[in-house]
Amino acid sequence: MTIERSDDGEPVRYVVTLIHPVADFEQWSGGVRALDRVLSSYLLSREVYQSLDDPNEVLVHCEVSSAEAAMALLAADIRGELEQAGLDFYPPAFAGREVLELRIGPAPAAGE
Repeated sequence: MTIERSDDGEPVRYVVTLIHPVADFEQWSGGVRALDRVLSSYLLSREVYQSLDDPNEVLVHCEVSSAEAAMALLAADIRGELEQAGLDFYPPAFAGREVLELRIGPAPAAGE
């Protein structure tokens, strides 16, 4: 996997982030783990957070290697598999590119 770099050599970070409710966190997390084989070709890293006031609300934050990988996660062919595993796309997913000029703190190493 090739990491895109800015003009000054910093890695460019692309993310896909979802915040959504799940009916049962344990069942949902098993479905997400079952998709790791499919997702591994797209993801540099994945972080999952549970809401402090509702354990059945989650934020899934994925770092991907390129804009193409971000858009592929949102494409219809993989979206169906993600939805079957309980990754709901409502509210909509966010796919974006980091604005390096607005970063506070050091750049993370690729995949962190």
